Amino acid sequence: LLLILVPALSFAWGPGGHRIIGQIANNYLNTIAKAKLNKLLDDKSLSEVSNWLDHMRDSWDDARPFHYISMPVDALKYEPAYCDKGICAMSVIGKYEARLLNSIESPPSKAESIKIIVHLIEDLHMPLHTGGEKGDYGGNAVKVDFFDKSSNLHKVFDSDIIQYANKTDEEWVTLLTTSLTDDKIKEMQSGTLEDWANESHTYVKGIYKNLPKKKDGKVMMDEEYVAFGNKIIEEQMLKAGLRLAKYLNDTMGKVTMN
Repeated sequence: LLLILVPALSFAWGPGGHRIIGQIANNYLNTIAKAKLNKLLDDKSLSEVSNWLDHMRDSWDDARPFHYISMPVDALKYEPAYCDKGICAMSVIGKYEARLLNSIESPPSKAESIKIIVHLIEDLHMPLHTGGEKGDYGGNAVKVDFFDKSSNLHKVFDSDIIQYANKTDEEWVTLLTTSLTDDKIKEMQSGTLEDWANESHTYVKGIYKNLPKKKDGKVMMDEEYVAFGNKIIEEQMLKAGLRLAKYLNDTMGKVTMN
């Protein structure tokens, strides 16, 4: 099975997207999860640690396959076969969850596990880190003219559209969470990690289908596509934040503090 994504080419969310998701999650932690996370992370917030794994890319080469799943565009659900030699975001989250829940692991080991899990749950909600068209590395090989700036399709979704909105992290969080109701939160937090990855992947086909026309080998970005992409990004960042909080609320209660 040929790889669809090569994580060295682009991040899943840019730094801003990861911080926004982390901040949303931090706001929905329960008391137990927050206390244990504060202790293990030296009082750093989820927003502050959410980019840690990306910062490790140059020094931790073996972690490069952690960030993605190689699902074909038409795949209906995640299968272990879509992992690179058994390694992908889904399998790695499981590995580090087991380490986090192991009572004999040291606090630094548990802290590292949290940073990895946080980042990868966020990654899975960026659709182009669940797959792409064959050979284009999750949109990295699709050249884009983003309003006179050279870019690629992957980057459009990980950071270009977020930056184009010209909002601070706090403004994003307020925009995404102000109208939330308890019922809406419960609805968004339902399902399993695999369900969340499968749902994220359902956006991939439309991301390609709705692309604007090309000129000189580049997709010429337009406002209509930015609005289309922005809607996906808003929904996925919000879901990622709420679901990350749910995961940590459920998991941290079972973590033994040494």
